[in-house]
Amino acid sequence: MLKGLRIRMARGRDIPGLLTFFIRLDRDLYARKFYRAYRCDGLNVLLSLLSLTYALLICNNLRHYLGRFYIFVVLWYRGSCAGVCHISVRKQENRLVGSYGIAIDRAFRGRGLGLMISRYALLLARKLGVERVYLRVDTDNSRAIKLYRSLGFRVCGRTREFRYFTDSYVDQLVMKLELTAECGRKNHSS
Repeated sequence: MLKGLRIRMARGRDIPGLLTFFIRLDRDLYARKFYRAYRCDGLNVLLSLLSLTYALLICNNLRHYLGRFYIFVVLWYRGSCAGVCHISVRKQENRLVGSYGIAIDRAFRGRGLGLMISRYALLLARKLGVERVYLRVDTDNSRAIKLYRSLGFRVCGRTREFRYFTDSYVDQLVMKLELTAECGRKNHSS
């Protein structure tokens, strides 16, 4: 494991480092193949940054009013953002459910950091009362599917999504995780 790694909730002062991280991620063609569900240009990057700023600085303080809040965890290494994991939480049928996403910088992939940051975010979600978390993953993203299964996610459906980057439709698995005391460890809930 790398010395000097820190995992914590994102703060408003993290925004410049997060912007740099997302610009690096956008230049990573392998990662971009999987996460670009929408066309990205300078304006969309700016709008995403403004949305992130809003989520970090305002939304979490108004979560009861808005009925939605965000768990946004960052992984820092030597002053640079190496990865993020977020869970967008909403109320559904009197239960808190989340929508999960993760991105790890290319230089840090394959070192178990995705597992670490995911466990941290899922533990926070469980402590905040989230009962179930969903995600969607391209069927050809075997590394991500392996990570999600190791966390206890199970396939609960399939869908198709358009990708601007590849100009094609892709098949996706819909996966869910029931958050229990065994959060982030293998479990067999469906």
